[in-house]
Amino acid sequence: EQSIALTQIAQGIEQISAVVQTNSATAEESAAASEELSGQASILKDMVGKYTLKKQTSLNKNHTSAYKSSPKIEDFSSLQYDIDENAFSKY
Repeated sequence: EQSIALTQIAQGIEQISAVVQTNSATAEESAAASEELSGQASILKDMVGKYTLKKQTSLNKNHTSAYKSSPKIEDFSSLQYDIDENAFSKY
């Protein structure tokens, strides 16, 4: 009877060990993916930062509070931007 109990305990420990190893591998993969996404976000931020607005639009003039209604694509048609021709050459 004790032998059966010890065998079951050993099997339980093996199962716990397998789960811990799987969790550890998953955590390492998640950390690597997070690092990659952080790098990509930084590149995207740099790329978007190359754009500058020439004038302000009146998107919120008719709205008494922010997010009252979503702006339509037409609201952005008057936006003008400048971009450095070489801004994306390193990407």
